[in-house]
Amino acid sequence: MLNRSNVRVCGLALAGALTTTVFGQEWSERGEAPELLPGQETLGSNPLTLINGRLNIPYDVDLYCIHIVDVSQFRASTVGLSEIDTQLFLFDEDGLGITMNDDEVDGESYQSTITGQFVPGPGYYVLAISSYNNDPLRDGLWIWEGNSRLEHPADGPGAPGPVDAWNHQSFDGPGPYSIALNGAEFSNLGGGGYRLSIDGACPGLVTLSWSGATAHGRQGLIFGAHQGSTTIPSNLPCAGTVLHVVGNVHLLQPPGYFSTGSNGSGSISGNAGSGACGAYFQLLQGGVCRMSNVSQLLP
Repeated sequence: MLNRSNVRVCGLALAGALTTTVFGQEWSERGEAPELLPGQETLGSNPLTLINGRLNIPYDVDLYCIHIVDVSQFRASTVGLSEIDTQLFLFDEDGLGITMNDDEVDGESYQSTITGQFVPGPGYYVLAISSYNNDPLRDGLWIWEGNSRLEHPADGPGAPGPVDAWNHQSFDGPGPYSIALNGAEFSNLGGGGYRLSIDGACPGLVTLSWSGATAHGRQGLIFGAHQGSTTIPSNLPCAGTVLHVVGNVHLLQPPGYFSTGSNGSGSISGNAGSGACGAYFQLLQGGVCRMSNVSQLLP
């Protein structure tokens, strides 16, 4: 994709428009959204007002990356949008619990609503939906105590740590759901602070910019035809790491492996051929096996 003679590495990520897929103001679950971080990226532009998905089995859990831009107006709700007895949870990028609700406060339905009252500030968060009573755990301990018609911050014995499992106990579902959102945008970025953005049109000159990597590291650029999940096999470095692209997945050569930069930020530029147009890209940092968000290169 990138001609090394046209590659340049800078000290800071370049400012510029982020090229992403536009799906109006709605995001529909692509394949099966994961039940653990980093969640499924929501790719688009403009405000994100609705997420549509399905809990396929009673103890299914779906996680989505979102960008909260207005904390005072933030709201996520399944009220009137599902027949499932839902629960909504919000985590930060590191998987720490922020807020949750089982049954709407001051309401009568068994659907859920969370607000920005416990959100510390604008940023990238992970929104989770499950059916009652499938709850998040850390080291086998509940991150939230059980409360019905109350929105509350993480207050369980597992709250000091990030989510690493769910108890897989459910009394409802499966079935479809929609989550109405206010004060949020598509994630586009994400990946636990390790971010990739693409500036430019395809075919033609494009710039890949990143930030939040471990300084003085090495990283590879991963190509995939679609967004999904691919596990690195046991005979390769970072074996077992789950990439979030599928379809003809490979490490691009060039650029192959290249530096993360002296402060974990930088960019490379080069000419993208027509075969890269519409594809999805992700950065994988070697050694620590960290993954960035997924970004799409649009025609």
